[in-house]
Amino acid sequence: MDLNDAWQRVVLRHLALIGACVVVPVLIVIAMSFGGAHDYSSSARVAVGTQAARSTQEAAAQAAQVGAIATSRTVVAEALRTAGVDRPAGRTASQEVTVTGLGSSPVTRLTVRDHDAGAAGRITQALADQVVAVLAGPRGDLERSRAQVEDRFTSLQLRRGDVLSAAPALMSAKDSAAIAGIDDELRGLGDQLVGIDAQLAATIDPQVVDDAGPASPVPSSRLPDATLAGLLGLVVGLGIAAARESVHPTVVGVEALSKIFSAPPLGTVDQRDGVRLGMSLDRLATRVDIAARRVGVNVVALSGPLPEAKLADLAQDLDYLTAGHALPRVGDAPVSRLQTQLQHRLQIRNQNGAGAASAVATEERHLGGADPTVTWETVRVLPCDERTLSLLGRSGGERMGMLVVAARSTPRDSLLHIEDVVSTTGWPLIGVISVAPEPRSSRVVDTVRRAAKELFS
Repeated sequence: MDLNDAWQRVVLRHLALIGACVVVPVLIVIAMSFGGAHDYSSSARVAVGTQAARSTQEAAAQAAQVGAIATSRTVVAEALRTAGVDRPAGRTASQEVTVTGLGSSPVTRLTVRDHDAGAAGRITQALADQVVAVLAGPRGDLERSRAQVEDRFTSLQLRRGDVLSAAPALMSAKDSAAIAGIDDELRGLGDQLVGIDAQLAATIDPQVVDDAGPASPVPSSRLPDATLAGLLGLVVGLGIAAARESVHPTVVGVEALSKIFSAPPLGTVDQRDGVRLGMSLDRLATRVDIAARRVGVNVVALSGPLPEAKLADLAQDLDYLTAGHALPRVGDAPVSRLQTQLQHRLQIRNQNGAGAASAVATEERHLGGADPTVTWETVRVLPCDERTLSLLGRSGGERMGMLVVAARSTPRDSLLHIEDVVSTTGWPLIGVISVAPEPRSSRVVDTVRRAAKELFS
């Protein structure tokens, strides 16, 4: 199946299905967006350091560290309690909290969304404070440890001074040993202070650099959501159409019909402009007449998967049109007289109809006297139904042919019966004709007309 064939069979054939798959989810998304409450958002900024990140990976890691804490259910629950707002902590943490890094800076933006503008601001501020408290936990431990070491260092210095002041000018061995022990301990505490200071220098000092501001309305996501729903619906619709087409293939167009029956395409009957034969009437009649005479056929049985009424109407129209291509068999009357005779014959046919006992319509006319006699022979077009087959079987002598007509989009399975008829009769297949669909307005009018006729009959 080439691209054009796929377009005709999958897309155009199932256009209503695909359109429904696109429109329905879009309408559902739009309806849901109108039904929900409007959301508000408030933002605060938290700094996790004083120096800019050396790479985008480091900046992303800093933002991820803040995000991991800000979306923790325990931290969010504490922030909700502090803000005095009753919200599900799990849902708020997973759906309403957003952390965004600001370039390579150590500052991150913390945003909380809520349907209450005031609550959004309070939750944001409380959550920012909680994040800073959690991030500052290791630094607080170090600062407390340093304070304890400093207190010990100070007390040792005071003790050393007391020992020195109480000792005589010439210290004893005991006093000297006590001073030496204190000095050793002071050196150890000094080393601890140096180590703690190094750790403090490497530990972040988080703080809220921008408090939560007034909450603002969140821009509606109606359009992006509807677009995404439409695209997903389009994919689903195309998938369903392709699946249906693979299970029940469709024959689209007169060229595809011609390939199936190995017969020449004679044309397309188009009813969209209100005329039964949208293409030139003479052109289609000429093609049918030429195709029939090419294989030596004078009666063409019209068969196809169409309603019997439409098939009969099309056969009647073609039968009437081919009368304009009648050929003289004998005689050499002037062309002008022959044309006059043809016009007279068509008028008689139009008035009396096509009811003839024999399927071969031959008429003999004397043009202005006993001689010469001109015999006219036309190619008849009849619907291939039980009555026609019975009539042709009794009359005999006709040279039968078959003309297949099908809708522009026809299920492949519906053509199997036509193939059986062609194979069973053994009649030569002179060609195929495709019928374009009627306009929707015409079908509606016809349906209403038939319903009214059945109602009042």
